[in-house]
Amino acid sequence: MPNKSLQASRCPCQLTGYGNSDIIPASSALPPVALPGLWTLGRIAHAMKTITLILLCFTLTTAAACAKDYHLVTTQLRGAPASGTPAEFPVIYVLLAPDTTGQLNPMVYKTFDSKDMELDIGVLIRSGIIAPGSVLHFDPKPDLERPTDTQIRSLTDYCKKLGITLAVS
Repeated sequence: MPNKSLQASRCPCQLTGYGNSDIIPASSALPPVALPGLWTLGRIAHAMKTITLILLCFTLTTAAACAKDYHLVTTQLRGAPASGTPAEFPVIYVLLAPDTTGQLNPMVYKTFDSKDMELDIGVLIRSGIIAPGSVLHFDPKPDLERPTDTQIRSLTDYCKKLGITLAVS
């Protein structure tokens, strides 16, 4: 008949089945199989979060590096009239932006915030010539006629809708 005191001492322990000398305390037993799996999943999730954060930082850095400054300037159309009448020098607006080869391609407009200007800015952004996040600087000359605040606000809203900023100097 087995000794009851020995059985009582075996209760908090895990037996290997090979006698009293092979008794392993329960505190040193391996944890259940589910815990290492959860620990591994936690490490994988942490690694995925780290990789996502690195990719996000890389994307933002690339977007900031691609964003550039472009200029919309005012000037006057010069030239002597052929008819001998007094010369009129109308104000024109010149968008200084590159073409597909990267060369500067000035685009000239008679009116500020014209539909042609909006279409050209939209095409430049959609084609990737002007990167989203870029800044279009409007540099009016102080001695020339300035567009109205409504026209400036309209072009500002249009640029914001396309993902660029119109900055008025």
